[in-house]
Amino acid sequence: MATTFSWQHPGRESLKLELEMNGDSITDVKMKARGCLSFLLFSQKMKASLKGPAQNLDLPHGHSHSELIWKEMIQRIQNQWKDPINHKELCHCRQVDADVVDRAVVYGAHTVEDIRKRTSANTGCATCLPDVQKVLKNRLA
Repeated sequence: MATTFSWQHPGRESLKLELEMNGDSITDVKMKARGCLSFLLFSQKMKASLKGPAQNLDLPHGHSHSELIWKEMIQRIQNQWKDPINHKELCHCRQVDADVVDRAVVYGAHTVEDIRKRTSANTGCATCLPDVQKVLKNRLA
């Protein structure tokens, strides 16, 4: 039976994995990836490592967008991924969704100041600062 996992940022990278599983063990992988050359090359490398028990898969350790996307995918395969924010709108003053902040982190906003510059989140009353920090910690840990 095939299990499908996907990640997409419209106009940028997308990744779809169809995994054939025997219990908890991955026996076959079908992958569709789109994006920049570094993402495609990294995806080929990661696809080759997707064999055997899902819990034994190694997580990428860097902070490039390719590594962060694949870290999420592997955690989803292992049923370990948890969204740090359980509501859609993260910043109420600027009406910035949690997904927008998360994507900014994936694509290089690795500090609160970077997130402010790229998304305008946390530039008003600052009550969303704990949520911004949760997104950063979740992605960059």
